[in-house]
Amino acid sequence: MVADESVRKAAPVTIEHTSRSIEALEWSSVSSDTTIVVAVDGDVAELVGPVAEELMARNRVIGVNLASAWDPVTVSWWAQDPVVLLAQGDAGALACKTALLAPGALRALVLADYAPTEGSDEHGEIKTPVLVFHGRDSSAETHAQAVKFRDEVAGSHLIELDSCNELPTKNCATALAESLTWYLDELGKPLQEFSDFAGADQEPADPRG
Repeated sequence: MVADESVRKAAPVTIEHTSRSIEALEWSSVSSDTTIVVAVDGDVAELVGPVAEELMARNRVIGVNLASAWDPVTVSWWAQDPVVLLAQGDAGALACKTALLAPGALRALVLADYAPTEGSDEHGEIKTPVLVFHGRDSSAETHAQAVKFRDEVAGSHLIELDSCNELPTKNCATALAESLTWYLDELGKPLQEFSDFAGADQEPADPRG
């Protein structure tokens, strides 16, 4: 956590590329090397701020209220590099579309508490590296849904942590940031060489039995 309050404050930023324009919030520090787009469906400052403050020492964090699957692509063009897309809850549906429409714009797709629509069969076509993050106490997404999604997307990883409920970017910011930092450090290794993190490489137990 960055101690300097002046550094921690988010800066409003207008992200523009060709005819597209996105109003966003930016958290960054002098050592930022990776751009992480945190996409939510709600108040950006409230929902993104806690996890952004945990991540900003190493990353530039762009918080957006996701309105289009092309928004993360616009940020990628603006950043001149593929971005990590972390989408929470309902924003996950558009984030998955981004991964299908423009996989080259994403370094990785991270889905927090995202419950896919029943009957959807598009997820198996996602080629972007995927991390599924699920809180064991969540009522928004079940354990079974998280495992099913992990199994449908080849090479994806699932992390389930205790004492984490809905809105993990706000309510479980430290755990989510630590999980994501581990994942980004491991990214690029062959799947069999991923180190274990909080049971990431083993079948988690269903807390509901």
